[in-house]
Amino acid sequence: MINRKFKKCLITGITGSGGSYLAEYILLKDKNIKIFGIYRSLGNKNLLKNKRIELIKSDLCNFSKTQKIIKKINPNIIFHLASTSNVRESFDSPKKTIENNNAITLNLLEIIRTNKINSLIIICSTSEVYGQVDQKFVPITEEVPLCPTSPYAVSKVTQDLMGRAYFLCHGMNNCF
Repeated sequence: MINRKFKKCLITGITGSGGSYLAEYILLKDKNIKIFGIYRSLGNKNLLKNKRIELIKSDLCNFSKTQKIIKKINPNIIFHLASTSNVRESFDSPKKTIENNNAITLNLLEIIRTNKINSLIIICSTSEVYGQVDQKFVPITEEVPLCPTSPYAVSKVTQDLMGRAYFLCHGMNNCF
């Protein structure tokens, strides 16, 4: 999974369950890579005690601070996992969920584009983007129509589409 050309990896949302497991996996598979992790809340921070992981507490909604961090790191690969991800909470605070998730993704993509940072960007999505899937579409493939049924899922569809737009319009190296 991790190619030897990647020496610096950035994981946004590293203290979430997905981010902490991903960091652990990368460290097992590549003995030379350095991982930088941006986090907003403590989450699984205790699981991330390794000298090859540098944790940075920051809010990705803050464009200028995020830009300074990313320019300093100059990552070769970015796993974008950061999101407000509680589906139930997204119904209670839809505006907050959608604004946060889309702002952090737009900030990340704009920082990479405007600073001409040559990173592979992997925007991590969720099965929630497919909504309630008819049995005829199981197993789910990428050809299944997107049909989000929560504000959280809508925000994740938007993140995917932003990644696609930046790939198509700016030639950025995005996986979504």
